[in-house]
Amino acid sequence: MDLSLTETQEEFKKVAADFVKAEVPAHQMTQWYKNKQTYQPQLVKKAAEIGWLGMMLPEAYGGSDVSTMDCAVVFEALGHGPVPGPLFTSGVLSAQMIFEACTEEQRRMLLPKICDGSSIVVPAVTDKAAYWGAEAVETRLSKTPGGYVMNGTKRFVFDAEAATNFLCAARTEEGKVVFLLVNAKSPGVTITPHVGFFISVAEVRFDHVAVSPLDFLGSSGASWATLEAALDKSLPILSAYQVGATQEVRAHVVRGDDTAETIAQCAARFGVDVICIASHGRSGFTRALVGSESTCVTILRAELALLPVPRNEVLLLAGYPDVASAAGVDHSTIHHYFATKQDLLAAVADFATRPFWGTTPQDGEPREKIRRHLAAQAQMIAERPKLLVVLREFDLRARRDSEVAQIIETREAGWRAALRNVFAMGAERGDWMPGIAIEDVVELVIAAVKGASLRPQSASVALAQLERVLILPKKGSGR
Repeated sequence: MDLSLTETQEEFKKVAADFVKAEVPAHQMTQWYKNKQTYQPQLVKKAAEIGWLGMMLPEAYGGSDVSTMDCAVVFEALGHGPVPGPLFTSGVLSAQMIFEACTEEQRRMLLPKICDGSSIVVPAVTDKAAYWGAEAVETRLSKTPGGYVMNGTKRFVFDAEAATNFLCAARTEEGKVVFLLVNAKSPGVTITPHVGFFISVAEVRFDHVAVSPLDFLGSSGASWATLEAALDKSLPILSAYQVGATQEVRAHVVRGDDTAETIAQCAARFGVDVICIASHGRSGFTRALVGSESTCVTILRAELALLPVPRNEVLLLAGYPDVASAAGVDHSTIHHYFATKQDLLAAVADFATRPFWGTTPQDGEPREKIRRHLAAQAQMIAERPKLLVVLREFDLRARRDSEVAQIIETREAGWRAALRNVFAMGAERGDWMPGIAIEDVVELVIAAVKGASLRPQSASVALAQLERVLILPKKGSGR
């Protein structure tokens, strides 16, 4: 069997290589990754003009009707950057999913927009962080008189900030997993970028998002088997992209370029968990990390962030001279773990706030959501007081440090949005005491929770009193 590239494929490869060289030079790509600005609209626009988005689709839908091998040749060359952005997530995986699942009318309406780059459809499939399969879908669809509402949180969504629409997996009241399109700007959709090692990854929250039956893929929302069929066609393209990236790392090592930075960028882009590199002598990599001779370096990456937080975790204060020493990190190389002070502070803030992310109930009436939310906050304050000390220190520092203030504002954006939606829904139902202004009461709840955390022993009583002040008792209920 002849596995050599055809003349056409060689031309595809050259065009893609020239594109990487001209549009994604190493110094520019390094800055994008350092600043986490991996969505570059101009790259998507140029890729669409060349014909790389949806290129395996039939020409009738805006594609180029090329083979899997043709497409893989292009994406292997793009991996040499690696060229960032939703070229794979939207232009390959979502395009194939829509092609497999949708009706002919939906295909003609949706696919040409993906191919010309005007629509960026990003998959948001699983809810559980470290699981794959239909059982990892926890987002719920509930029927309403006018359609459906969707509630759930997709913890890790690649290219979420670039999305115009999300291709979501959700579970119906009957327990079936279905797929549907959700506008990224719909009320109730909150996108929160991850910090630390993560690049191009965000948490996407759907809080009481209205969904029409017309948003379902196909006539009934397709199925998990449809996604598997789309993956069969898409994963070879992703593999080729990753092969291109590993070749680029090897090329940089041979040339003696900044090996550490090159490998770190590729690891971050592909979510690599462990990298082992053996080196002899004082290469650029060993100098950058440990500065010793004949060193074998192991870098542990994102897998650590996926481990569940144990309920008995405590904040340990030890007598180390500085944070770097406590972590066993040479202070002269700590920037390889956290590139900036803001990255370090953001990682600490995420660690301290992660246990509280799931305390906003997704199901039930608005008044019950607020009751359960305040009760959950009171319980967390009682059980995790030392974490609350860290968060209150962040609040105090934010008053004099604009970077810390930005970190706190970003972490609280999702909280505010969730509360705002619950209070707006409750206002329509008459759940609250008269005269309540939604924006003001959102700030009241946040301020009350923060204040209660300063006196954990009385937090439960204080937040229960706040509940009675806010919620209008049901007639005849006495509450």
